[in-house]
Amino acid sequence: MKINRQFEKRGPLYVPRYERERVRPFERYRRRWQPRASFVQGNDYSFSTTPFTNAFKSANTKGNALIAFFEGVGTSGGVSFLDSNENFWHTLYSGNGSPVSGQVTGIGFAFNCKAGANTVTANAPGVTGSNIGGVAIGEYSGFNALDSNSNATFTGTSGYTGTASMTTQFPNETCIAFFIFTQGYDSVSSPFTFENGIESSPFYYEVFADNVGVSIGSQTATGTAQNNSGTVYVLLAGFFQAAFEEDAFKPFALRAADQSVSVW
Repeated sequence: MKINRQFEKRGPLYVPRYERERVRPFERYRRRWQPRASFVQGNDYSFSTTPFTNAFKSANTKGNALIAFFEGVGTSGGVSFLDSNENFWHTLYSGNGSPVSGQVTGIGFAFNCKAGANTVTANAPGVTGSNIGGVAIGEYSGFNALDSNSNATFTGTSGYTGTASMTTQFPNETCIAFFIFTQGYDSVSSPFTFENGIESSPFYYEVFADNVGVSIGSQTATGTAQNNSGTVYVLLAGFFQAAFEEDAFKPFALRAADQSVSVW
């Protein structure tokens, strides 16, 4: 039996004789973990009346993450955030009368920020007139996603020490703890590091602290109040660097003896 030269015998079958134009017919994208995250910069805030704005001391770096922590005197409405660079802000927490009666609390974050000088504004419709509030801000490199195991609300301790825990799901996460001290901040326990806060001299009353590059597993943040008095409320969130692309095949081409065949 005469066989066309475009085919070759493989076992009991005759199959087309192709010549691959590429050595590797496909290439997979694998999940890539980025280098350890880091705290880039932040800015404190002293309580004042509206508007509640706070500017970064240096220009933001493109692709970094931003966080904002607001607390004000009021009994209605929630909190939302925006900035002068028109980054897209997500709300991690927004509440009035919770966790502290007579106060409005909000936490927000923005991933993949734009480069340049930037001012963050907290919109809190329930904090008006002579009522005071404040917004502390921070910039981080090395993460672009929120761990779903993050706390959904604050936990409170009527003693002078407050804790919150979560289980991180990814390597090299950055855990950020948001603390409210009704009688003033004294300290946060290692391995967390105080970064910035909202103050009414001589004490901070709202602060955020972080633990960068933690392993998968249980994490706990602890804060202690000034003069061993009052209530400490804590919300703990985890952030990580997610893969941008899932496993996929790159296109490749096959060339037969008498024609070109593209496979996509």
